[in-house]
Amino acid sequence: MTDQQTHIEGMEPVRIPEIDDIALKYVKTRDRRMKLTDDEVQLREKIRDRMHEHELASYVLGDGPDRMIVSVEASEERVRVKKYIPPKVDDD
Repeated sequence: MTDQQTHIEGMEPVRIPEIDDIALKYVKTRDRRMKLTDDEVQLREKIRDRMHEHELASYVLGDGPDRMIVSVEASEERVRVKKYIPPKVDDD
């Protein structure tokens, strides 16, 4: 099965080059971001592994305004934040 919808001859959708160009730029940008996310995950795992090797829960690096703290959190819990939708109240 193809991802592209087929069209009846003479009924093809109108091409809007401006939208095509923007959509292609978006896809390239998204793909770069996704690659960076993969790289970030791998580097975060390496940091975690090195922290465990050195039996550290936290590590401070840098000086002044560039100072950072690296910490390993014991919990793997995830936090989700959603918009609160109040329950419906029956007027009966």
